[in-house]
Amino acid sequence: MFNFFNESVNREQATLKRSFEALSKELDNHFDMQISPSRMLSDASYRGETLYELRTLEDEHINQQLDTITYLLN
Repeated sequence: MFNFFNESVNREQATLKRSFEALSKELDNHFDMQISPSRMLSDASYRGETLYELRTLEDEHINQQLDTITYLLN
């Protein structure tokens, strides 16, 4: 049972990492903004501030990605 839990957590972390990487690439390409996907995973304060600031862009596609990330974090 413990292995199943670890595998589930690892899959969620991998999905979250891919989501942060995709968001980072899109921000760099369309808004000339950089975020650190690894820091987004490891630093809750940075992640919270960054996600809050990104909502102010009011971009529909970015907001969809942020909704997915928020869902994965919960």
